[in-house]
Amino acid sequence: PSLPLVGDDNELMAFLYLYHGITTVRSMGDLSPGQSLDVRNAIQRGDYPGPEIKTCLSIIDGPNALWEGSIIIENEQQAIAAVKQLQAAGADCLKVYDGIQAPVLTTLRQAAQQANLPVIGHVPVNIPYDQALLDDMQHLRGLHPLNDKPIERYPLFLQRWQQADEQHLQEVVNTLVKHQLAVTPTLITLDRLLASQQFDMLSQQPEYQYLPHYYSHALWSVDKGMNAARFMQTNDFDTVKYALQKERRLLAMLHQAGVTIHVGTDAGGAPMVVPGISLHQEMRLLNHAGLSANDVLIAATTTAYKSLEAEYQGQVTEGAPANFIILKEDPRGNLDALDSIVAVVKAGKLYPRTLLDQQLKEWIAHNNRWVERRLITPLFGFAVDRAIQQKINEAALNETPH
Repeated sequence: PSLPLVGDDNELMAFLYLYHGITTVRSMGDLSPGQSLDVRNAIQRGDYPGPEIKTCLSIIDGPNALWEGSIIIENEQQAIAAVKQLQAAGADCLKVYDGIQAPVLTTLRQAAQQANLPVIGHVPVNIPYDQALLDDMQHLRGLHPLNDKPIERYPLFLQRWQQADEQHLQEVVNTLVKHQLAVTPTLITLDRLLASQQFDMLSQQPEYQYLPHYYSHALWSVDKGMNAARFMQTNDFDTVKYALQKERRLLAMLHQAGVTIHVGTDAGGAPMVVPGISLHQEMRLLNHAGLSANDVLIAATTTAYKSLEAEYQGQVTEGAPANFIILKEDPRGNLDALDSIVAVVKAGKLYPRTLLDQQLKEWIAHNNRWVERRLITPLFGFAVDRAIQQKINEAALNETPH
């Protein structure tokens, strides 16, 4: 099929997933209400090509939620109502966040089980992971030791990995095995944060041209953007580096014990994480953490389909959805073969590499127009920096004794 002319950011993100051979994605929370459903419907109508979308719709959080549009639950009745609301709206999963309290989470989990919806997301900051018992724990947050100190801002809470000895790691493994829980590590988020120490060099990597100019030069900037590296010192980066080493060690132990590991990236939420290519980068990071190339491929395909309760579970068999990629080289022994995609087949439609490459060139040209570089990026950067400074001032005011 032919591809449409370039359009908005939703269309671009859908294309970037397809370009990199990703035919199904799980959306963890809409930044604007109904966004994932709108994109899913547009793809299904044939407005533009993109992956199948499974979605949690809204984020579920407690009081003082970080993200606008979150569903706030403060008691058991609100927890039950949230599950019913999201189930009726077509959610495939429930995404929980930092501020939920223990009794409320227990009720939410029970209601979700009755609705046959998995509970996934952040382990809430006030609930130990072995009490939260999320079906799928994101970013390995909460699997580090806890203490009585106030919760530090991101990424300083990663200091808690310094208390994670082998005994603690084994306890985590045993708990996840016992309760048959899964993790989505998103190592790429810490990897990109560390790489932001050399931001000028990082932002020149080819994949950052895939997105509008304002992403890497305003939104994710370490000077004025929403990048944690902007506020970090050398010892903070050392903390992140150590935490990443501990997470790799834990993943090796989890994998050896048979714990389900999902391949996710936090694209759309984490700075410098580009949709599509970031999945390939995450797969390589999992490979470096101790999973074989073939095991990483299984996690990204068969295991992913199974967790999404998708029919046929990634099998190539009669009657299965015609969603697959064609590669020139075999990636089961070397993940570098992911760079050899010849074509992508989505819903029975063949997208040859030549066609995809041409479309990518059009997007790159669109993203780097004069108006993008000289007008939109500076204005966006000013707005983002002003919003951040306002939040900093509000936080300082709240900490001032009255």
